[in-house]
Amino acid sequence: MLRRRLPRAAVIWFVVAGGCAALAFVSVRDLAARAAAGERVPTAPLVVVARDVDAGSLLGPDDLQVAEVAEPVPPGSLSDPAEAAGALAVTPFVAGEVVTWTRVAQPGSALAARIPPGLLGVTIAVGALPEGLSAGDRVDVLATFTSARPYTTSVASDVTVLHVPASGGTGFGAAAEGTEVLVLASPEVARQLVQANATGALAVAVRGFEPLAVASGDAR
Repeated sequence: MLRRRLPRAAVIWFVVAGGCAALAFVSVRDLAARAAAGERVPTAPLVVVARDVDAGSLLGPDDLQVAEVAEPVPPGSLSDPAEAAGALAVTPFVAGEVVTWTRVAQPGSALAARIPPGLLGVTIAVGALPEGLSAGDRVDVLATFTSARPYTTSVASDVTVLHVPASGGTGFGAAAEGTEVLVLASPEVARQLVQANATGALAVAVRGFEPLAVASGDAR
C-alpha cells in the first residue's frame, strides 16, 4: 500500500488530536466496565457532544452536554458547555466524546479547520495545471523568471494542495493562465510563494506516492 507523506506539523497535530480522542474513548469504556461490575468509580462532570459532529462544524448549545466521565480526565477537557459553545470542531466527534481544547478552535470556516497550527493556506496563480490535480496531492512549485537570462527555480518543495478549481485542466499546461491553486505551507515558504507569484510565472510538478515505511522487526 502507498501513502502520501504529511508535513511534520500536520502529523504532530493529528497525533495529538487522535491521542486525546483515544483517551476519551478509553475513559468512557473503563467507566462502563467498572459500573457494570458494581464497582464505585470516581467521576468528573465534563462537556461531551450530544450527537455526532462533523469537522468544520460550529458547536452550538444543543451539541453540548455535561456527562460523568471516569477519572483521570482527558487533558484539556472542559466542565462548562458555555466554554465550547460557538467554537469550531477541528476534528469529527462521535456522540458522547469528551470535548477538549485540542479539538476545537476559534470560529472560522471549514477551510480553516483543515489547516494545522503553524501552517498557512496560500493561493498561487499557476499557468500550467496538471490534469487530474486534486486536493491532497503533493507538489513542488517552480517559478520561471524572465530577465536578460531567463531561468527556472524551485520555490517550494513537497507542499500539499488544499483546493483546485472545479473545472480543472485538460492536460499539463492546458489550464488557463493564472488558475488559482490553494496550497499548505509554512509561513516562510508562503512568503516565498507570494513573492515568486508576483515576479515570475509559476507551475506545479506533482509528486508521486512514496512507499509506506515498514517498521523494524519481522514482517507478518
